[in-house]
Amino acid sequence: MRIAIIGFGKMAQAILDCLPYKNISCSHIISRKAPAEPQKITILNDVSLLPFDKIDAIIDFSAPEGLLDRTKVIAAAKKPYVIGTTGWESISQEIFSTIQSQNSSLLWGPNFSIGIALYLNICSYANKLLAKHPEFDVGIYERHHRQKADHPSGTAKLLAQQIIENSANKDSSISHLPPGPIEQSQLHVGYSRSGTNPGYYEVLFENQTDAITLSHQAYSRSAYAQGALEAALWLHGKKGIFTFNQIMA
Repeated sequence: MRIAIIGFGKMAQAILDCLPYKNISCSHIISRKAPAEPQKITILNDVSLLPFDKIDAIIDFSAPEGLLDRTKVIAAAKKPYVIGTTGWESISQEIFSTIQSQNSSLLWGPNFSIGIALYLNICSYANKLLAKHPEFDVGIYERHHRQKADHPSGTAKLLAQQIIENSANKDSSISHLPPGPIEQSQLHVGYSRSGTNPGYYEVLFENQTDAITLSHQAYSRSAYAQGALEAALWLHGKKGIFTFNQIMA
């Protein structure tokens, strides 16, 4: 399988560092900031310049700006599109409609770590069990490197959504705290940005006598890179819109 990568940040480099992976190779990178061509990979400055007949899938870890325009080009070419970019919630319906109108394929997720996919399922199951015990309060905390742009992260938002959907006590989440206590119905999603941590998550269930902590620590970006490559393999030959969690189903 030959892939193209959109963007040349830390995640793109992590993907390149994982290659060769199974039968995947990278032939093109779309970036206006890429240095001299790495590993004999062709650098282009716009997705429309890709030789789509020579590309099997496209992985995007760039910025949300321009994502809809990129999606239109890739969907028209009917190429599998893996989106690891976050921060595009406001245009998600337009993205999905574009994919559907072209009968193309998209796999997206706020996090491409296989460990995180399992962790989300574990937290979801634990939350359903503890929903029967309303005396337990619940909170979320995540920590990332200081260069991470979104806060809280997309994964933390997904964790919060899962908890709220199965909670009798929580109906909304809050991250930026006002003065004074928060409402019992609000799920606090805390975060910090410092150092070089690639990602740490913690879900805490607590009452007056017990505390249950579920955590996940990523050790390197290679966890996300390998997940993205697995996503490209899984998506190849499929049509429709999928999430990364479906790979683990």
